Amino acid sequence: MVKLKNKLISLHNRILGLSTFKLIIVMFLLIRLIGILILPLHRLFPIEPVYPKIMVERYDMSTLNNLVSVIYRTGVITPIIETLVAQTFVIRLIWMWTKIFFKEDGFWANFIPIIISALVFGFGHLGAFNSYVKVLSTFLGGLILAYTYIAAYYSNKKASLCVMCVHSLQNIYTIAINYFVLYLV
Repeated sequence: MVKLKNKLISLHNRILGLSTFKLIIVMFLLIRLIGILILPLHRLFPIEPVYPKIMVERYDMSTLNNLVSVIYRTGVITPIIETLVAQTFVIRLIWMWTKIFFKEDGFWANFIPIIISALVFGFGHLGAFNSYVKVLSTFLGGLILAYTYIAAYYSNKKASLCVMCVHSLQNIYTIAINYFVLYLV
């Protein structure tokens, strides 16, 4: 157990030492890895939108104009709003409370905000898809995004901007895959 703890601390310290660009890329790749690992669950329990007609119209990428609109909404606007709500606001609010109760900047002062932020992020995606597999996958992604916020914050980087970039890369990657599957195959 001590060896695992030491390895995790070593990994954490290496992550803190990454440049902003490398931090964003590493966290994006970690979210992609989680996506690959959870893919069998998505196959077993397919995600059905709650409002299929609205979702089809909202994500119609059949024309260039619609594609640009989807990229702008999903790759720019959504990450900004979700980062401000699920990471920046939630983490800073929980930090305020954990510092009162734990009086330190230690493990619990960071672990609790990561978990709560990921729960907010995960359950925030429940309404559109009504799928607990989607909640699980977005919860796991939310863990990475919340950790990205904290790692960037402690290494004196622009934490919210780092999270927005990772989230944008993830969403744009998803759009690209969906576009490829729906329109080019």
